[in-house]
Amino acid sequence: MRQRAATVSTALVPSGAMLLATQLPWVQSGSASRNSYEMFRSAQRLGLDELTPFRVVWFLLPVLCLGAVLMAGLARHHVGAAFLAAASIVSVGAGIAVVSSGLGAGPGAPLAAAAGVVGLLAVVVLVMQGRRTLSN
Repeated sequence: MRQRAATVSTALVPSGAMLLATQLPWVQSGSASRNSYEMFRSAQRLGLDELTPFRVVWFLLPVLCLGAVLMAGLARHHVGAAFLAAASIVSVGAGIAVVSSGLGAGPGAPLAAAAGVVGLLAVVVLVMQGRRTLSN
């Protein structure tokens, strides 16, 4: 039971941090602070169609995070690791892009990048736990 709780926590901590980061301010637009979802909606309204594939993936980030936690809880370590890896890569990419853009990034973007890095480390842990489970 402890092992399962540790496995779920391994996926839950970075996933929770990524989801929290999406809701925090990412950019300052005039007098308004925009979270990540509002930022992508603004880009869509401005006609930046090049961002559409990334925007779609970003809006699926909560699903990827939930999938990672559920799969870890079901002892499907490798599948959970795959979900978490995808979410982490997207989170790191978006966070770094906004921080380096000079848009006046709020706390959400750097938190997303940091949570994504932690998520990538958690992927390694989940894969190792999965290998240990397969060898038993």
